[in-house]
Amino acid sequence: MSAEQIATDDACAALGYFRANARFMLNQDYDAPYRLDEFRTLAEHAPLGTVTRFDAQIHLIVQSARFIKDVAAVESWSSVAFRELQGLQQEFDDFTYSLLMSRYYRAASFASQMRGNRVQIVREMDLAEEYANSLPRDTEVRRILADENIHPLMQSRSKEAVWLGELELAEHRARRVLEVDPLDPRAHIELAEILLTRDKIAEAAANYRKAAELGPPGTAIAWYMAGQCYETLGHLEHACDCFVSALKVDSFGVSAIERLVDLAKQTGNHALGRWAELRIGELKQKGTQKLH
Repeated sequence: MSAEQIATDDACAALGYFRANARFMLNQDYDAPYRLDEFRTLAEHAPLGTVTRFDAQIHLIVQSARFIKDVAAVESWSSVAFRELQGLQQEFDDFTYSLLMSRYYRAASFASQMRGNRVQIVREMDLAEEYANSLPRDTEVRRILADENIHPLMQSRSKEAVWLGELELAEHRARRVLEVDPLDPRAHIELAEILLTRDKIAEAAANYRKAAELGPPGTAIAWYMAGQCYETLGHLEHACDCFVSALKVDSFGVSAIERLVDLAKQTGNHALGRWAELRIGELKQKGTQKLH
């Protein structure tokens, strides 16, 4: 889709954004090809005053931070997005403007993080949360949009608190994510990771197990980490069950097999131990064959 088509037709621009975003997601999940230039074209040529243009600019901020690691590009695109939003405040209703401002500050905070500016990142994330909390939920559509915004925002705020060394605050924010979406397996894993750092092993095990039961992504890892927690607690049979469940998802999970070899000796489960040792032997043989 040409820059001219994108510039003259918001529907074409929106379609171009959906296509570019789909390619980006496929790249993240399956390493399929995508081009950052698609977002740059949209960010520069989509009609002024459209959410599509802003969405593309936010994409460029985030990708410049996460994947390119270019703080100058993050700051440059942040300035572009902020100027356009400020100039277009009258074009949007209060809900849309507050939603976009919340998303803007969350993305712009990457530059502060990359530069290690603790004070600035807290200020920007506070603003992102302030705008998010101001969103009215007077209709079902607005409630869904507000939840879709607060969910990743509080995930980011939880990571921010971990980065700042404020683990109690990180746990509080991670729990708020689960209040918005209790069926998100990633959120359970992220809470479990924080609980582990706070030595709340039993609760971490429960959240890892919940994540595993909810399904992908991270199912095998969640089962494995639940097993690690149960092993630490001395619940060796539960640990074995979790490691076996991890292997049902990922049959090449060497770490889980190695734990089963050790736990089989401790529990006297000789059948399990023999199976685990045979499985390790099979994997080593396959690895040798691949080398030749």
